[in-house]
Amino acid sequence: GKIYAGTPRYFPLDFLVQYLEQQVCSLNWDVGYVTYTMQEIGVPLPRLLEVYDQLFKARDPYWSKMKKPLHLLECIHVLLSGYVQDPNKVATFERRRFTNICLDAVSRYLVELQSISPTLAVQTITGSFKSLQAKLERLH
Repeated sequence: GKIYAGTPRYFPLDFLVQYLEQQVCSLNWDVGYVTYTMQEIGVPLPRLLEVYDQLFKARDPYWSKMKKPLHLLECIHVLLSGYVQDPNKVATFERRRFTNICLDAVSRYLVELQSISPTLAVQTITGSFKSLQAKLERLH
């Protein structure tokens, strides 16, 4: 993975993340498994957020079929929480821009969550994203 991570032809990140996240769901692995693994092999955090954001926007029915409609949002939350805990995961010169991208994304996710029936799971992830939003604003 480390050798090919920057080469889309040999390491199709979008496909791999989607496939691995589907495996995580079906095997009940830890929600942060794929995000952690991808960072370990050197995939930049901004690129990972971009991939997860695209997957979330695609609204693939797979997640509902697996009865885990919030799975990708949970992954994104884990990813961004890692950034808040250690902003050095993003280069200093990119940090301000990336933090803005994160804040915009979190705002969009909160709007999406408000449009869903307020189950306990939805309320929990909404609270988590609001807390994350406050932490990102302090980073800003």
